[in-house]
Amino acid sequence: MLSRYKTTMAEAIKKVYEDGHIDVPSAKRKMKLMIEDANQIMGKLNSMNNEDKLPSWWMDMINTASDNMNSARDYFLTSEQNKKEVEIDSIIVLPEDYKAKDERFVAVKFLKAADDVRFQISDGCQLVVDNSMIEEINICGTNYNVILDNYVVGMIE
Repeated sequence: MLSRYKTTMAEAIKKVYEDGHIDVPSAKRKMKLMIEDANQIMGKLNSMNNEDKLPSWWMDMINTASDNMNSARDYFLTSEQNKKEVEIDSIIVLPEDYKAKDERFVAVKFLKAADDVRFQISDGCQLVVDNSMIEEINICGTNYNVILDNYVVGMIE
């Protein structure tokens, strides 16, 4: 894959914001261009036989573009309930009865961590975390309080 295609849709939208553009109109323009491109590509594909072959590098680009569009769409679907960006990777589960406090940093009881957390956490220790970054997720009627590992500022053993 060429390096110029490694930027995700979320990174591209963030770059628009950081460049000082007005986010919504700029994103709308980009979406219109993507729709035009997709329609032209679909027109060409419709003119081809189903048995025709396409280069693997081209299919990789289409798959990546599709994944990025799904991620961009998912941002809006999930952010309607929660305006903060949340990634599922590197989360730490807190007790179900955890209630967020008003303090900026709070001590929380550690329960379980994802496999890709960047540091070792001892069972039974407490973590000092940025309170504003604790997210409550409801899965099948069970509430989980989670936080990305980069918002853990310390451990109390």
